[in-house]
Amino acid sequence: MSIFKRAILYITRKKVKSIIMLLILFGMATAVLSGISIKKATNLTKQDLSSQIANKFEVKANLGTNFDGTVPESLINKILNVNGIKSYDGMIQGAGLDFKELDYVEPKKSTIQYKDERYNNLFSVEGHVSTELDTKFVSKSLKLVEGRHIVSTDNGKVLIHKSLAEKNNLKVGDILKATKSTLDYKATSISKNEYELEIVGIFESENTERAGHKLEMPENLLITDVDTIKTLYGYSDGNVKYTNATFNTDTDVDKVTSKFKDIPADWNKYTIVKSEDTFLALSKSFDSLDKIINMVL
Repeated sequence: MSIFKRAILYITRKKVKSIIMLLILFGMATAVLSGISIKKATNLTKQDLSSQIANKFEVKANLGTNFDGTVPESLINKILNVNGIKSYDGMIQGAGLDFKELDYVEPKKSTIQYKDERYNNLFSVEGHVSTELDTKFVSKSLKLVEGRHIVSTDNGKVLIHKSLAEKNNLKVGDILKATKSTLDYKATSISKNEYELEIVGIFESENTERAGHKLEMPENLLITDVDTIKTLYGYSDGNVKYTNATFNTDTDVDKVTSKFKDIPADWNKYTIVKSEDTFLALSKSFDSLDKIINMVL
């Protein structure tokens, strides 16, 4: 009797045992294939993120010596003249616009309550030169899912969160109307009172349960162009005060930043942070996950 015939007879005579062994082997194979797939996806994500952050650095205020907490446009222009700088994103953080026609996305757990009714229409607003280079989008904590990014030539444009768009039945191309808020001291008397912002893009964020006030939620964040915030805060050309600026280089970051000593500025007032340092914790998370998968395999 051949070995193949013996095997067939064994399987058919021990049906229950054969089915149990089949299920065990199927489960093991599924687990191994799943582990390999997760490992491959993790490595691809890590490589993609590393390629995006390798040549980036951020300049921000050193709050210990810079009590204004801003980076002047004059300094940014000097940095842009350094060889190796390819592009940049300047960001202005504020909350100087009221959107009376917008309904908030409510937090699941609210720990902060404001009695002042003026906060009901106030939204967090950020002005950007180029949102594609913004740290939140580079790190994938925010992801553009519809439309386009804010660019340097924009004026009167805005990005909104997908949840906020769905709650208010908004889409790309719609117009948001806003008025200057009396709560933001940086909105000067010469600022324009009324604003119309066209939605050019919709983004989404990581699904995490957030507590706190609705102004702290990314779902209620509005990202607009720098020109809109310049108008709101009465900044003239060349005198813009940025919260921080992110630069993209075409060479090694250390080589570029080493040339900053030739720029006449009080560097004690500013901090230079490489993106590699910013995302060090994220990189370690990838390494830990990779080790766990290897142990499972």
